[in-house]
Amino acid sequence: MLLITYPMPMETGRGNADIKSIEKTKKYLRMKHPEPVRAVELARYINKPQARALRILDLLSGVSNDRDKENAEFLSRDFLVYLDEDSGVTLYGIFKDKEKGIYAI
Repeated sequence: MLLITYPMPMETGRGNADIKSIEKTKKYLRMKHPEPVRAVELARYINKPQARALRILDLLSGVSNDRDKENAEFLSRDFLVYLDEDSGVTLYGIFKDKEKGIYAI
């Protein structure tokens, strides 16, 4: 019997985006808007480690480096996240969301 195996496609890593988690992040932020959220709350909601949740928030904030240029289709065009460090705890909220018509002044 001949067994042929195919490599599993990567879902994350350089050049691959976890689109499901990004969309769940947007959904959670929209549910909580106008209230900002902590990264740990988001991590629990999307069922990912807090470091991954922070990376997704970083991508959605529009702050990216050269490696993220290939993922530009979902980065900082129609959805932007802001960060608030003034309250002692870092909070994240929606700065711009074209889909829901949210625009910060």
